[in-house]
Amino acid sequence: MLHGRDHELNVIRRLIEEARGGVPGVLVLRGEAGVGKTALLEEARTHADGMTVLFCSGNDLEAGFAFSGLHQLLLPVLAEIDSLPAAQATALRSALGMEDTHATDFAVCAAAFSLLTTVSEGSPLLVVADDVQWLDDSTMAALMFLVRRLVADPIAVLFAVRDPSEVNTSFLPELPLTGLSREAAAELLSRNGWRSSDAVREALIESTGGNPLALAELVRTGAEGGLAHDLVMGGTVPLSSSLQSAFARRVDELSPDARLLTLVFAAEPNAPVGALLAAAERIGLPETALLPIEQSGLVRLRGSTVSFDHPLIRSAVYQAALFHDRSRVHLALAAELGERNDSGRAIHHRAMAATGPDEPLAAELARTADRIVERGGAAAAAHVMRRAAELSPDRDDRSRRLVGAAYAAWRSGQAAFAKSITEQVGTEIAGSGTRLEAQVSRLRALIETDSGDPALGYALLSRTADAISASLPEEAMWVLFLAMESARLAGDLEGTMSAGRRIGELRIDPVHDQLNRWMEGSTRGVAEKSGSNPHEVLELASTVLPPGDPRRSMVAMALAMRGHDTKLARDFGIEVAGQLRAIGMTNVLTMFLNWLAELEYDLGLWHDGISHAGEAARLTLDSGQHNRRAQSLALLARYAAVMGDEEACLEHVRDATALAVPHGNRNALAMCAWAQGLLHLVKPDPEAALEHLLAIDSPSSPQTSREMARQVVPDLVEAAHWAGAADKVVDSVSRYEEFASGANLSVYRAGLHRCHAMIGDTDVEAALERALAEESLRQFPFHRARTQLFHGRWLRRNRRQSEAREQLKAAAEVFASLGASGWEAAAAAELRAAGGLVPQSTPEFESLTPQELHVAQLAAQGLSNKEIAIELFISPRTVGYHLYKLFPKLGIASRAQLRNLRAFREG
Repeated sequence: MLHGRDHELNVIRRLIEEARGGVPGVLVLRGEAGVGKTALLEEARTHADGMTVLFCSGNDLEAGFAFSGLHQLLLPVLAEIDSLPAAQATALRSALGMEDTHATDFAVCAAAFSLLTTVSEGSPLLVVADDVQWLDDSTMAALMFLVRRLVADPIAVLFAVRDPSEVNTSFLPELPLTGLSREAAAELLSRNGWRSSDAVREALIESTGGNPLALAELVRTGAEGGLAHDLVMGGTVPLSSSLQSAFARRVDELSPDARLLTLVFAAEPNAPVGALLAAAERIGLPETALLPIEQSGLVRLRGSTVSFDHPLIRSAVYQAALFHDRSRVHLALAAELGERNDSGRAIHHRAMAATGPDEPLAAELARTADRIVERGGAAAAAHVMRRAAELSPDRDDRSRRLVGAAYAAWRSGQAAFAKSITEQVGTEIAGSGTRLEAQVSRLRALIETDSGDPALGYALLSRTADAISASLPEEAMWVLFLAMESARLAGDLEGTMSAGRRIGELRIDPVHDQLNRWMEGSTRGVAEKSGSNPHEVLELASTVLPPGDPRRSMVAMALAMRGHDTKLARDFGIEVAGQLRAIGMTNVLTMFLNWLAELEYDLGLWHDGISHAGEAARLTLDSGQHNRRAQSLALLARYAAVMGDEEACLEHVRDATALAVPHGNRNALAMCAWAQGLLHLVKPDPEAALEHLLAIDSPSSPQTSREMARQVVPDLVEAAHWAGAADKVVDSVSRYEEFASGANLSVYRAGLHRCHAMIGDTDVEAALERALAEESLRQFPFHRARTQLFHGRWLRRNRRQSEAREQLKAAAEVFASLGASGWEAAAAAELRAAGGLVPQSTPEFESLTPQELHVAQLAAQGLSNKEIAIELFISPRTVGYHLYKLFPKLGIASRAQLRNLRAFREG
């Protein structure tokens, strides 16, 4: 089978050798059925001397069986689970059915990753996964989690994926496999005894495309075999159906009893032979039926396991069987496995045998799905719950179970699957005005907000609120709360304000009404002291929402972000993010991380903000949250801009834009425009800066976001000031003044005073002094330093050098501490011109990647490599690798020196 595969073998051997040397690598073998993927994987395993080899293979009948592939993969190293941190060990045991405890999908993925990297510390590791297109979704999530985090561990990963398939491995190195060359195919036929004419041989090679399995089957059947005729006459490519037909013919040659026993093996490939034979006995099959199957070469018995010579054979056996026979076999397997206390597989076979509605079976499947979710297998549970819905005779039960399936799919990052289910059930219950309809609408909007079109998410939520506000006002309240976030991402300020107004109009009870007033006020910038204290909001929300409901923390954080104490909001966000990280609720964690990155920009905690945005960008790859990832990348672009890293800024802008444009995420696009405006403002190229910043408030621009346009006005006015184009921002300042005058947060007034100073329509010095006197500006060092820089420039140009030096020195010190190199240089130049001494700058932190920065921060706090690895969901070896890379960048050589760096002491 490996004839003519020298190039592919060399690539695989190189991958293995590099892993032995400590350099990780991943390779995907992609090709049609029979092209030789499995044979290459087997050859790879024989070349892995001195390595630990772990293997799993997908099965199309077990795609909804949670962690079946992961259990197969980890079986040889289960004893190593005890070496993991307690929480990870518990999560993994739960997933593999070794403990009856609760876990999340993400916690299981992190635990599996830790186990594999731990194993690789003893010897290099080769992970092999065949027929990846058939692996259960929970196992696929764990494998994708692994390959996205391979940085410094001695691990090689080999995947084999059938082409075509829906498995997306485009972000991984791929080795496409095609048929053998004409010469290699002809030689293969000759070496295996093919004696037909040259014309027939050429026709066969042409029609098979050089597929080695097809050629091998032709050798077995002979020139006059049925497959040869089919291929010559039909020229079918790809070959799956033709090869399946050929294998089905081989099965047809067996006796009826042997064929039925072969179907037993095909229907349950993972049970021990003893259980399979016992199930066969239940349907009256004699033991003598086994001998002809072995003699045919269709299956191989190895100890207590049975396997087919090729996955296509198993598939051919199952697909060719009559449904009556398949049902008999599944019921026999269910009975036998049930007696052996394998209830999970037993109910799986009962479901496969079902022919119509069956409420007892549907209810049992639903309970099974709930248990799978508790084990951390929401990805697989979605399929089980959907099957429960299909078997539900009652329409309401069917709808409720479909919603459960959709929630499980969304939680596990299967946005497309979740969306298809919600669209189906949404159509069925539209206009019912029930709590279930509200739940469906809420989920559809969450999917759109996270991974689709946030404007559509807002529209869905708005319509649902209209439908249920009279009958279910408390549900309408939370629907509108989510609508505010959807509108924000869509750049729809009017939508945000409208949702806020409608929340304020709801009358439910004193607790809900208080929350409603707080939310409505926050959209207008009129935040009450108590309503912006996240702990008070959380306490009140906890009286109307059940324990563990993430909306408790979400509403508290959302209000705090628009409140009086930004530092308090940030501290609360750090606390909640730690809790979410610990339980693996990544879908909500990524939202909090982005919120933290926004707050930390204003607070001047830039190293923390970069770390949090970087963490969100990585985690959203696992959770499939495209819009959240676009937000993270846009935030990183803004950080790169103010720190003077043009290359990183533009790279983040490109990546964010690629995600945001097809999803209509105007908020991310506006943030990208803001980042580019800041980048040009500091160059300085004020005309280009003005162009980018004006786009944020331009109705014809795809980057328009009225909510962000409000935030960006001070930067827009500064660009206009330096470009000599104050006339272009008059309307923007007028709208900002209208808003700031009605708001009760002094930060808006500070921004307004600075704008008036820059456009010169008032007493400049008085305006700047009023801005600097606003108490809230003390929380925002970058904004304060920008005001001081402008004030210092004005003072110097008015020959008040001593006062100028005071303002410019303060600004330069803040810019230096932040790493705002462009603004630091501008302040230093002004300070020298005013006769002042330029303060010494801090290390070049901007040279660190977001993950290096996060590692450095945790190391500076005194955490060990292992503790950092657990915190960041990476391996200890990767932590060491990052420290090795970042120490020279910072000009240090030890952790002690890291802790002494001023930026980390202050952050």
